[in-house]
Amino acid sequence: MNKLRLKHLLSGLKAGRKEYFEEFYRLTKGAVWYSVLRYVKSRFYAEDIIQDTYIAFLNHLEAVNGDPLPFLCTIAKDKALDSIKKD
Repeated sequence: MNKLRLKHLLSGLKAGRKEYFEEFYRLTKGAVWYSVLRYVKSRFYAEDIIQDTYIAFLNHLEAVNGDPLPFLCTIAKDKALDSIKKD
């Protein structure tokens, strides 16, 4: 994965360039999927968690500095763990 490209896309997203999200999602979805499936075995729940992860990420763009992937995967992991606690 090209970290420089992710940083560029993050800058665009921070500037309100919504068209950057599709490529950002395509580049990061595998890592996020893996982060969630480590904790949640159901595809159904995993898809919901991933959707919630990206929404939370977009709502906190200003808090992201540097490589956005660790920040995104941390959100995914936390949401997956929260879903386990609720069950």
